[in-house]
Amino acid sequence: MSSFDTLQSRFVDQEIQAFGLRGQGAAITQPAMALPAGDDAALWGWFNTLPKPGSIYAPSASDFFTAYSAVIGALVPSGSLLDPIAAAQARLAEWGSAPATWSIDSAGLNRLLAAASGLTIHFDAVPTPPTGYFGLFGGLPPLDPSATFASGTVKATVACNHLSVVRPQPGDWYVSSALSLAYRTPGAAPWNPASAVNWDTAFGPNGTLRWMTTGLVVASGLSVSAGSTAPFDAVSQSLVEAGVKAAGAWPYYLPATAAKTMVSFDDAGRLDVAITGKSKTTVVLATIVQSAATYLGV
Repeated sequence: MSSFDTLQSRFVDQEIQAFGLRGQGAAITQPAMALPAGDDAALWGWFNTLPKPGSIYAPSASDFFTAYSAVIGALVPSGSLLDPIAAAQARLAEWGSAPATWSIDSAGLNRLLAAASGLTIHFDAVPTPPTGYFGLFGGLPPLDPSATFASGTVKATVACNHLSVVRPQPGDWYVSSALSLAYRTPGAAPWNPASAVNWDTAFGPNGTLRWMTTGLVVASGLSVSAGSTAPFDAVSQSLVEAGVKAAGAWPYYLPATAAKTMVSFDDAGRLDVAITGKSKTTVVLATIVQSAATYLGV
C-alpha cells in the first residue's frame, strides 16, 4: 500500500522536474506561502534568511547580511588598489544599519511574473498493492485520512497562469569577489588569525554561510483539482473537512486568505479537492537552496 510520504515524494519529484529545477537545490515550501503585496521587506526576507539543507524549505535562525558582514569584518585588506576586501568593507561602512536589499523588489517581481508563461502539471499515482501483513498488533489497522487518500489512485492537475523562477542578486552592500576570496583561502590571508570569525565558523560543517537561498519559484493564478479513488468513511470525511478548513489541503496547504479550497465526497466516499488561488496573489511554491561553493562558483 502506498504511504502518503511516497505519494508526496512522487508529486514533488514531478513538480520540480516541471519547474526545470531538478538537481539545482529546489526545496518545496510547506505550506506554500503567499507574498504580501507590495512588501519589499517580506520579499527580501526570503533571500536574507539562511536556510537549512533539505527537500523541504526550513529557515535557520541566521541571516545572510549579518553573517556576510561578520566574515567581511574578519578579513584583512591587502592594500592593493583593486582589493575586493577593502571595497567590501567600504561598502558595508557606507551602507550602515539600513536593511539589506536585493536587486528585485516587489514591483520588479510582479513585472517578471506578469511576463512569464503559465504551467500545467498532470499527476497520476497508482498505489502499490497492499501486502496484507499485520502491523504492530494483530489484524489490519484502520487508515488515517492521509493514508486513505494515498491508498487509492490519486490524480491531480495543477495549473497557474504565470510561473517564474526569480534569482536576484544582493544589493550594493555586497561584493561577491570578497566572499569568494574568503571561501577559497581557508586558514590563510585575508583571514585575520586573531578574529573569532574564521573559515570554519562561516563555511565549515556548522558554518553560518554553508547554505544560502538563491531563488524562489513564484506563481499566480494558481488552481488545483485533485482526487482519490479510495473510499472515506463518515468519520474520515469529517476529519478531512475539519483539517482542510483549519490548515488547507494537499498539495500546497494554502490558507483561506490566499485561496478558496473546497472538498466534496461522492456517494462512494471518494474525495475531490478544488483549490482556486485568490486574484493577484503571488505564491512561493519552492526555494532554491545552494551550498556556498555552488553559489560562489568556486
